[in-house]
Amino acid sequence: MLIKNFQADSIREAMKRVKEEFGTDAMILNSRVVEEKGRQGTTVKKRFEITAGKDLPTGDRPANISIPNPSGATLSHEDKRLISDVGLLIRRFEREINYLVNTQKEIRALLKVPAEAQSFCSFLEQNDLDRDLITRLFEGREMARMQEMLDLESLRLRLLEMSAQPQPIKLFAGGTNKVAFIGPPGSGKSSLLAKIAGHLVTKRHVKTRLVNMDDYKPSAAEEMEAYSRILNVPLWNDEDLQADHKSQDFQVILVDTGGLAINASDDLNKLADKLEIIRPDEVHLVIPAYCLWREVDRWLDFYSPLMPTQVAITFLDQTESFGLPFNLAAFKSLKLSYFSWGRGKLAHLEEADLYRISAKLFEKVEEFDVRLGK
Repeated sequence: MLIKNFQADSIREAMKRVKEEFGTDAMILNSRVVEEKGRQGTTVKKRFEITAGKDLPTGDRPANISIPNPSGATLSHEDKRLISDVGLLIRRFEREINYLVNTQKEIRALLKVPAEAQSFCSFLEQNDLDRDLITRLFEGREMARMQEMLDLESLRLRLLEMSAQPQPIKLFAGGTNKVAFIGPPGSGKSSLLAKIAGHLVTKRHVKTRLVNMDDYKPSAAEEMEAYSRILNVPLWNDEDLQADHKSQDFQVILVDTGGLAINASDDLNKLADKLEIIRPDEVHLVIPAYCLWREVDRWLDFYSPLMPTQVAITFLDQTESFGLPFNLAAFKSLKLSYFSWGRGKLAHLEEADLYRISAKLFEKVEEFDVRLGK
């Protein structure tokens, strides 16, 4: 795989450079803001950096490397066939080596886990916790006593200590917080936005406004208009939001965006342009709880150029596994904002409560006949 960093003054320009050089199949590995410092250490300019990778087709090699041929003679058909066969063997050895390396990693991970906790680790894996995260539960000096006398409550507290602290929408004193919601199609962004708006308006008496930026779903405008009428709050479009004199009158502005298909780079660039214009203070990535971790990991990579600040989890009523919140908060160190289940009721929303979710995860231990201790 070829890996390269692309820097530009905007997300769109950086993504454009990635697409021009690596094509639409480029894999986004990381994104960050790079600050250029002046002589006195002050920030002079901020630039966006995207790390992207591109898979090489099997058998490809850099164009500047040629087959050694000191004599200058033309290679025969038989020589070329032999060289091709050698290349095939090398690629097979590479696959075998990669398999052995991955197997070794798995063995090392198992060796770090006390034998008395193997059944518990199997339980966590069945609940879709990342294997590396499970291993980290048993790492560090602070786990020495736990390895002598393993108990579920200690492991549960350890998992909570490893998790990033939740961060719901902030309220600024005398200022406006623009909050954009992004995520896959069908993730429940609009319903979540309406629930949060209802909570802010009715429970906390916060001056809240809605903005529709969903250009993909045909019923998006009607849906947002219905929420606007029910909550008795204005509904704007993105042009209204760009008028700073209007935005300053409200404490929280909630922006709904369209769901994007995985690897839809052009649509991601368009959304990045819109977000760059309105400059949201927070970007919440909305992920449905029923997704498997390997799928969620792909969505995290895809949306990373938009630099989400928090992650909200929806449809908690449609999963029997509660590993996802901890993969995000403990393994990826992402801040969770809200948990939601169902679609319609305001009561089906809470600020992310990892303690309560950990209880729901660990209360299922008895179903798997988990035994800890010698």
